[in-house]
Amino acid sequence: METGNFWLAFGLTLFAGLSTGIGSSLAFFTKSTNTRFLSVSLGFSAGVMVYVSFVEILQKARESLISDFGEKNVFCGAVKAPGDKIARRVEGNIFGEFNVTSQKLTVRKLLPPVLPSNILGIGLNYKRHADETGIIYPKIPVMFLKAAGTVIGPRDPIILPAAGPDQVDFEAELAIVIKKKAKNVPVDEAGDYILGYTCANDVSARDWQIKKQKTQWARGKSFDTFCPLGPCLVTADEIPDIGGLSIQSDINGKIYQDSNTSDMIFDVFTIVSNLSQSLTLFPGTLILTGTPDGVGFTRIPPVFLRHGDVVTVSIEKIGKLINPVILESELQIKKTITKSEE
Repeated sequence: METGNFWLAFGLTLFAGLSTGIGSSLAFFTKSTNTRFLSVSLGFSAGVMVYVSFVEILQKARESLISDFGEKNVFCGAVKAPGDKIARRVEGNIFGEFNVTSQKLTVRKLLPPVLPSNILGIGLNYKRHADETGIIYPKIPVMFLKAAGTVIGPRDPIILPAAGPDQVDFEAELAIVIKKKAKNVPVDEAGDYILGYTCANDVSARDWQIKKQKTQWARGKSFDTFCPLGPCLVTADEIPDIGGLSIQSDINGKIYQDSNTSDMIFDVFTIVSNLSQSLTLFPGTLILTGTPDGVGFTRIPPVFLRHGDVVTVSIEKIGKLINPVILESELQIKKTITKSEE
């Protein structure tokens, strides 16, 4: 995908990323100074930037962003690296045709690199993770659903829910983003349907996942904030060796997961092909490809996320996804204090 030497990413002032085959990042931003995400203005006068909408399948997500930040404050741009503070405005649609312009904008905050139309997860897809759980390797990809409302961006807090704060676990994952409608796709053509990749944390409340829902995984993985994404979305042509990337997770700097995508049972192309046999994959569909060994619930004693932790997912050639952890009860206290000060 030729766009010049830039990474592509999306977000809001909020910035996230998408990298094209020459290293660039596309993002949605806001220039508003009166939202909870921003502390300073982007420094541009009204009317200078042009809003770029999502594809129709993501219309509701787009409307949600507009509701939060105002239509005139949502933009799309490109950066050379996810941490860059200056971006170039992007015209068009990343699921179709787009153009990186010369207009420069200031980025204030990273957003999720995609607001997915659907989230599909794959369980037990790393050999050593299956080994640590004592489960036989699956013969086909094991799919579960995760609510689209779980998505948050880099630096956004993972909330330990009041309904189950004690056994919330971390899962570093490589995520696939689908770029066009896919149905019954052969394995050797699956790469044509992949827009790119990003880091994900498939946060999971193990008590809800395993006990309270009788091993039906979806609810335990679908609490609000349980799907951090970022820091950028790297296009598929940027990473030809997707089957050989290091992947890690750490909590407060201590590494818990340290593996490689070469340990996957099913590679990304097999996963896309297999899932497309049972359901249509629409543009913006997010596929979590499984987590490696080292997750918290398999450890002795178990390790779960606690209030005040900072969890980081790192994937080679994509970047680091960093999120703090906060108790829902503490969040409510902060909201009450803020409201009383208004």
